[in-house]
Amino acid sequence: MIKSTESSEQALSKAWYAELDQSDIGLNQHWEKFDLNDSDWKTMQIPGSWEDKEGSFDGSVWFRKEITLTKNQAGKSAFLNLGRIKDADVTYINGTKVGNVTYEYPPRWYDVPAGILKEGKNIIAVRVSNGSGKGQFIADKPYYLEIDGQKIDLKSEWKYKIGAKSTEWLPDKPLYVGNRRDCTTR
Repeated sequence: MIKSTESSEQALSKAWYAELDQSDIGLNQHWEKFDLNDSDWKTMQIPGSWEDKEGSFDGSVWFRKEITLTKNQAGKSAFLNLGRIKDADVTYINGTKVGNVTYEYPPRWYDVPAGILKEGKNIIAVRVSNGSGKGQFIADKPYYLEIDGQKIDLKSEWKYKIGAKSTEWLPDKPLYVGNRRDCTTR
């Protein structure tokens, strides 16, 4: 019985995320790209919740932050700390994936390999998928990019755009992806 319930929950979870990925216009249009025109995107303070501005919904939201680096900082390896995010994220710098976490609890600590950061304009792009509750960048956590021991504070205004809303897809949406301890349905 438990095995049966577990596999049906995993199947629902996979179906929900597959539908989300298929419907996410940000994935289809590659919103992680460095040279994307995001001039029409809305803005909000990070940390915080987009649901305070957009209303409650499950789905995906994309975020972009432009930072400017010196010639000295360019090309070096770095450490990106994006605090905690509810629920899942995939994070890119200048169009290159630097990490992802599939559920809300782990901290977002990503090593940025040498060669990704460049002099001048750099773009951090984050796709957040939220399957239940209030989607957000959790307050009271650190948000920064560290290069050579110097931290660039990322608690500031970011651009954002909704990739997909999932209200109509599945009545029993998964709350978390992962093993049995992490997975449940409404």
